[in-house]
Amino acid sequence: MWASRRSSVLHGVSVALFVASLVLYTRRPCGDARSSPKKSEDASSRTVEAEDGTDWRAQAARSLEVIDAEIARSIALGFPFRPSKEATWDFVEAIIGLPEYSVIVLNNKIFFSREFLRVVKHIKHASFVRTALDRRPSKNVVYQFEGGASGPQNRFECGLEPEWHKGLTSVGRDKPFRTRFDIPVPRLCISKREGYDKCGILVPNPYIGNLTEWKGRLRKIGKAAAAAPFPRRDSRLFWRGSISTPHEGCPRELGNFARFSAATLTHVHPTRVDVRCPSGCNPRNDDDRPCPEFPYDRQMKDALRHLDRLKGQYVKEKDYTNYKYVLNLPGSTTGSYSRNLNHLWMLGSVVFLWQNAHVEWYYPALQHGLTHLEVNKSTVVRELDRLDRDPVYAKKLINGAKMIDQTVLCPDCLATYLHAVFAKLRSHFKLGPLLDSRDNFRQFLAERNCSSTLVEFLHVDSRNKTILVKDLSSYDNCTALYDVAYDRIHPPLLHLPYHDHAPE
Repeated sequence: MWASRRSSVLHGVSVALFVASLVLYTRRPCGDARSSPKKSEDASSRTVEAEDGTDWRAQAARSLEVIDAEIARSIALGFPFRPSKEATWDFVEAIIGLPEYSVIVLNNKIFFSREFLRVVKHIKHASFVRTALDRRPSKNVVYQFEGGASGPQNRFECGLEPEWHKGLTSVGRDKPFRTRFDIPVPRLCISKREGYDKCGILVPNPYIGNLTEWKGRLRKIGKAAAAAPFPRRDSRLFWRGSISTPHEGCPRELGNFARFSAATLTHVHPTRVDVRCPSGCNPRNDDDRPCPEFPYDRQMKDALRHLDRLKGQYVKEKDYTNYKYVLNLPGSTTGSYSRNLNHLWMLGSVVFLWQNAHVEWYYPALQHGLTHLEVNKSTVVRELDRLDRDPVYAKKLINGAKMIDQTVLCPDCLATYLHAVFAKLRSHFKLGPLLDSRDNFRQFLAERNCSSTLVEFLHVDSRNKTILVKDLSSYDNCTALYDVAYDRIHPPLLHLPYHDHAPE
């Protein structure tokens, strides 16, 4: 299903494991993970229809299919390509010509310039890719990565400008990279603020991070969820985060406006909604700084006069399991994705998503009324009322979130998705003959004399705040890259400083 027969088998297993767990799960009282279920027959041998009447096997399979289809659509429709040796060489040249964005995967090892490490999200992305490759090895590939929350936003960032390289300093000394390319160059991105029609190929956001650590988070939160039976949880809709007044003014108001709109419901319906900011509760004053696109209604203006009611205690991630209903709101910086959503699917709660245009890589699998509820200020309370009246409806949505958690966001699922992206890039741009041939790739690099600050990424030492790499700077040019990748030469180890701080 995803890129290869092997990945299809792996995802068939993930679907079967999810359905098997669901058979046990749906025999319990709603959300009571501590009840002792009876042994069930092998769920993988039959179609399972849960108590909520949903064929979850079919839904899980559909989720993987539509996610896979979006990878292919993003590449094929956004980046037309006529295969030839020259076109492939031009493509790779264009990719690695911007060292602050480019990544090279050779022999399942990761290489990039030190310039790539100037952005915290790039470091986190490298850590994710390294641990994903440990789980699902990839053939050789090159790509650019865009860590911005909005995704590529203009023709330059999309690689659609014929002279997109013009004006940049030359990377090489003797034989610099060309400054004109007539082919589009895709970037991997973590979100598209304005929807699927924007350019770029979606990959998991960097706050998934190291997949070994992600597995530990899943286990920790899963344990907390099992200890919090659904009927005993708080029935208010829950969210914690910051609300700010952006210095850039109205163009950056989208996310904060959504957050303040939701928080206003805490002021109006305190017994139904618990959306608060433990710190950084500073919404825009609509009288002093009006934004025509984001006007405050009467309730918001009243809430602005009582901000103390919107402040709340900080809540640890695992303690989100104390709530039946959890909300995700757009990010405060650009109004796009929020890292908060990464862990909401695993809580055993009903997931609410605030209406917004942005998309992430797995959003094709999401369905309102099945995996989550999409709401706005006028529909939240109505949905909460229905959930309280209809436990079967609530159970269906809990199971839907569980499906996303276990068939899309599990560590092996994430690794397999990245493998599928790399495989489709290789196939579409015919990268094999260049990247898989030592002679061809050495010739390609020798003619271009690429960045002299290349490193092989090994891992991040979060405790000591260092990045461990192999330093290739002692070599004359990048023709040594292939020999390092295939262990013919062994560059020295280097510890680089790591500062883990960045806005959401």
